[in-house]
Amino acid sequence: MILEFCQERYAALEEELALFSEMGILPVKKLSGGLNSITLALEELRAFILTHPFQDAGEEIEFFKYEKPRFFAKQIFLLEQFTIESQKPPEDTDLQRTYYQNELKFVLRFFEQYKFQYGYFEMGATELDDKYFLRNAGPISMIMPVLPDRDPEFSTNADYLFAKFIAYEKLQDFIIKQLWDLSHPNLEQPLASRKFSVDLKWTGDSINLVEVAYGIWLTGQVNHGNATITEIIELLEEAFHVKIGRPFRRWTEIAQRKMVSPTKYIDHCKAEILKRIDDGNK
Repeated sequence: MILEFCQERYAALEEELALFSEMGILPVKKLSGGLNSITLALEELRAFILTHPFQDAGEEIEFFKYEKPRFFAKQIFLLEQFTIESQKPPEDTDLQRTYYQNELKFVLRFFEQYKFQYGYFEMGATELDDKYFLRNAGPISMIMPVLPDRDPEFSTNADYLFAKFIAYEKLQDFIIKQLWDLSHPNLEQPLASRKFSVDLKWTGDSINLVEVAYGIWLTGQVNHGNATITEIIELLEEAFHVKIGRPFRRWTEIAQRKMVSPTKYIDHCKAEILKRIDDGNK
């Protein structure tokens, strides 16, 4: 129940943040609106887990290792991104390039400072989960960032650090893009997602691809489960030259199906795979 609530609330939060991002308002107002949405989401998470206790240690670890950090990472990223952009030197390409290079060094230094824990994060290791992600684990003998006003009912030894890893990876990508744009003002950044050997176009219903995207996201198949539904959908849109639209609105279309299965397309895929297997065994 807790994980389902987290997934639905996170999708709603992404929708809210996307709306703020697209508004033609001052950056500080976008930041304020986004932070308010994230704070509200975190408060709702806290209230939910206190009124719906974890079924076991495994569920508690899952929540503090994956669910809470990705919410908190949104807050960290927005603040860091705003700080970087608000302190950027005025229109001087060389000064801006040096500025972004120094910011990138800071991010990389953070990863180096917590090298062991970052390796644990990247590999999806589990050996220390009971020490990192259970509230009653007690202190650990490792360097960890200090979180002021830590809430013992809603915090563990490493959930904040994992949130920073998620946020700083995204911040690193943001800074690299700014550096690219400074050096190539008239070119798009050549992302790995654009290196397709053939030109493929999705010719089926776009809602079918939404089922696929949510299946990938909800099962945590990309970046150890840290990729957002928005990022996954953007990749699929680019790969297949199709416009899917806002993730949460398309999810609503699926959830409100009455006459057909909510997973109509995935059910069809399953049937065709089983048919091919059956035909091959004849």
